[in-house]
Amino acid sequence: MRTYQLMPVMPVKEWKRPEPTAEGISIRVASWSRALPDLYRYLDYCLDKDIPYLLHPMAGKFSDGAVGEWIEVAAKEHQDKAEIPIPWDVDHQIWLAQWLSHLGGIIASHPARFEGWHMPGIRDGSELHIPSELKHYSGWEDKLIKAIKRRYTMMHRAVNGPVIIDWGSPSPKMAKSLLRWASLHRIGLQHNALKEHTSETWSVHQQVSAHTPHGFQTIGGEKRAGDSEAIFSRAEATGASWLELYPSQIRDWAER
Repeated sequence: MRTYQLMPVMPVKEWKRPEPTAEGISIRVASWSRALPDLYRYLDYCLDKDIPYLLHPMAGKFSDGAVGEWIEVAAKEHQDKAEIPIPWDVDHQIWLAQWLSHLGGIIASHPARFEGWHMPGIRDGSELHIPSELKHYSGWEDKLIKAIKRRYTMMHRAVNGPVIIDWGSPSPKMAKSLLRWASLHRIGLQHNALKEHTSETWSVHQQVSAHTPHGFQTIGGEKRAGDSEAIFSRAEATGASWLELYPSQIRDWAER
């Protein structure tokens, strides 16, 4: 089971060096030009330490100031955060393809070991979140499924490599369609709420484990997630292929 240290969304106020025992890092990069220096520092770090990285482009919640490049919808519950674009909006899709292509060029030109793309989750607050007012219209699930598949194609065109998708909480209709598709393409599925005691871990495992590789991200910090050894054992029992961990858990993993 591969472990990755989950790094903060870039750009960051202060660049944080990964734990020295990290087997790999998961880099979350916002689509701001000033995030790129941080990205290069992480890639240089991976090359120096000979460890792989996952790249998680946060393209929906962070723009480069070009507000007019897509239609934005602010869901009421997220008005104090960032506005989130409609995933299937044409202008957003054009911009997203350009952003991923730019990242693909960075990946291809840097000798650090790229281990795959990480796509945002199908859950509230993520780039693929659908505001409640849109869910009153028929066909929104089909549009979202198509947008997810289109983003997968964009990633492969930018750099052909494995793709992980945050599984989140799709509707039964979406789960059936996406599981079939993920199995066909061997797309990894990740659940982002692993902790010491939760029934969600097992329900997600039962959904996806028979179809395609799967992994987990811990829910955050020791206090929220609980005992590290119990978390690791729980993930191993599901046959998980990878874990995204926070620094304290990376240290605990190294001491097993």
